[in-house]
Amino acid sequence: MIYEKSFIESSDRNQQIPVESIGIPFLPKRLISVVNRSRIVPFLDPNDSIQRDNIISIANKSMLTICFDVEEDYQGIIGLAGYSSELLELYNGYVLTSLDQTISLRPNKRRDLKRRKNRLSETGEINCAINKGQDIDKIKFDHFFNLLKMSYDQKRVNTSWGIEKNKDLLETILNFQDSLLFELTLNTKPIAFAQCQIMSNNRLVYMIPTYDEEYAQFSPGMLLILAIMDYCVSNNMILDLGKGNLGYKERFDSKSYSLYSIFIFDNIFGKLILKPTKLLLNLFIFIKRRKNKDFKNAH
Repeated sequence: MIYEKSFIESSDRNQQIPVESIGIPFLPKRLISVVNRSRIVPFLDPNDSIQRDNIISIANKSMLTICFDVEEDYQGIIGLAGYSSELLELYNGYVLTSLDQTISLRPNKRRDLKRRKNRLSETGEINCAINKGQDIDKIKFDHFFNLLKMSYDQKRVNTSWGIEKNKDLLETILNFQDSLLFELTLNTKPIAFAQCQIMSNNRLVYMIPTYDEEYAQFSPGMLLILAIMDYCVSNNMILDLGKGNLGYKERFDSKSYSLYSIFIFDNIFGKLILKPTKLLLNLFIFIKRRKNKDFKNAH
């Protein structure tokens, strides 16, 4: 078996999306390719012509190609390119229907957050900073990672970004063009962060949040989302809260959309390995959703 890792270049966002391939030397094609398994971009964008062409090119070299977190539009493109494909729904994503906080938030939640913000302001000066990913220095990055690590260690946020082995990948994501890091501070001390990514459809996707447990009673993560909503209003953007039905999203008026994996297969051998691969992925998704449900119920 031969393992290879390469990257898809994206046309207008300077993103590198990982492609992992497994091959068997005597076969004329790679056996299987997996695109965006690390999910370092929110979703694969069919409007990105270079990204789209690269995926077609990968499919041409593999007997089975699996693309994670894609919009359904890709299936038509795959068909036009002469490939057979199947969809598997992975997650729901959630887009706010309005960025007006008086409309989007339920009245009782809005009053509660206002009360928490007032209580927090009594303890010091609150500020929100917006940093371009490429401009983040080591000190700020370490603050961000350390809060993620504490969240992971305390098992209060179901995230893998606080694991040491993912630290370099996290830094790669922050360095993407149009990656933004929002930071909430109290007396200059960071108490909440959220990494977001601007996509080509003028959508800001909320991707990697974390906060300091010491200030949990003030809901710093939610207060930071309100600041992000204000940023979107100022910049005429849509705020996408990302995938997963997490509890805090229930506070907002939002609409869901589906994210899929697409299995692109060779008509001969690829179809034979499609069914067991799909069964394994279904099992993995079931286990992950069960863990997420247990985590949500525990918190």
